Amino acid sequence: MQAEYTLKQAEMAKKRRLRFKATLAGKLLTCGTTQKKLAEEIGISENSMSHKSNNYESFTVGEMIRIANRLGTSVGVLIGERNDII
Repeated sequence: MQAEYTLKQAEMAKKRRLRFKATLAGKLLTCGTTQKKLAEEIGISENSMSHKSNNYESFTVGEMIRIANRLGTSVGVLIGERNDII
């Protein structure tokens, strides 16, 4: 039972990571910016932005807030917990 639960958790985590990556890409496109420009604007290196957006590392809470603010959205929307309200 424990192994089954762990596998389900891993699958859900993978889906959340993919959803975040897709949401970030969409917001960048909508705002007409790039990961490189966003990295500069929030104060991290382009390499760090790439690693974090590809889920090799985690963004800090502060970075997530700065990303959301720059992209005109909320952290909840970025991580897939909320939808944009139009």
